[in-house]
Amino acid sequence: MARLALGCRDEFGDVPADAQWRDHGPFTIKLSAPENAQSALPDKSDTCSLDPSIKYKFNPETMDSFKKLNPTLNGKAFNPAFVCDSATWIKAYQGGCIVNTIRPVFILNGNPFCLHRTRDTATIDNNRKVSIPTCRKEWPGYQGHCDEFPFASTQEGAKSITYDCSVKVIPATDNCSSGSRTSVFYQRHRIRDTYSFWVDIIPKGQTAPASGAPGTVVYDPLPEELPQLDHQTCTVDGLGANIIGPIPPAR
Repeated sequence: MARLALGCRDEFGDVPADAQWRDHGPFTIKLSAPENAQSALPDKSDTCSLDPSIKYKFNPETMDSFKKLNPTLNGKAFNPAFVCDSATWIKAYQGGCIVNTIRPVFILNGNPFCLHRTRDTATIDNNRKVSIPTCRKEWPGYQGHCDEFPFASTQEGAKSITYDCSVKVIPATDNCSSGSRTSVFYQRHRIRDTYSFWVDIIPKGQTAPASGAPGTVVYDPLPEELPQLDHQTCTVDGLGANIIGPIPPAR
């Protein structure tokens, strides 16, 4: 486990810490963690934890100039931690960290649902080998793309025997657009293999997710994510010879 030490730097000149915090309010502390080149974990991941403490320059009330803060959560000792990685498949960012105790939410039109990411190409292909033959059966000779939910890039996809799935033929531009935005969502929140996330909805005519979960809905990609929204090179059309398989039994 990589452990980082936090230090508060005086960015406001020779101003006492109490006056600094009182007059200037919160300020940002930037942390950096070197890549763990020796890590055997996928994507060179590692866990970092914070051990917050305060060091007093002048404390007339005690001789002790160092104090650990010992943070708690719900009355229990809590050591804040996050996961850092250097995943090469994340093109928009070069390394990053996430608070893995928080499950991100992807907003779509549908019912709130918890999914788990998969980057295993065999699993993704097997999901499509179930969903695409279903589209071929329901819409013979269809034009456009065969869309499915849960996503082919999740463990709950069409091949799963635990969960039901739905398919529909939609315009290729719509499918490529939503697929690109799903990829951006994965990268923005560093949702790596087996990581879980929520899919939530904003009902028509409403402005907030149906679940009532707090947060800000992000509609537009960030500048560094724009190159990932490449709709012109989308080639998953559901008609390729590599997608074969029997029509799945009715569930």
